[in-house]
Amino acid sequence: MSQTTISEGQLYISAASAAVRYDVSEQLIRRVIASGNVEVIRIGTKTIRINISSLERAFTKLND
Repeated sequence: MSQTTISEGQLYISAASAAVRYDVSEQLIRRVIASGNVEVIRIGTKTIRINISSLERAFTKLND
């Protein structure tokens, strides 16, 4: 699983890596992104990286 560090020590991962990390489908990860509940960085037109901390918070909210 690859992680990208972008400024200020924040870790970002791809949607595919996030799906593996949380044992969910990539489609679910993309729905969470579309909901606007996670911080993402767009690199070019297709590539996105998801902030791990904000993704963990989003999944915590879903489980509450």
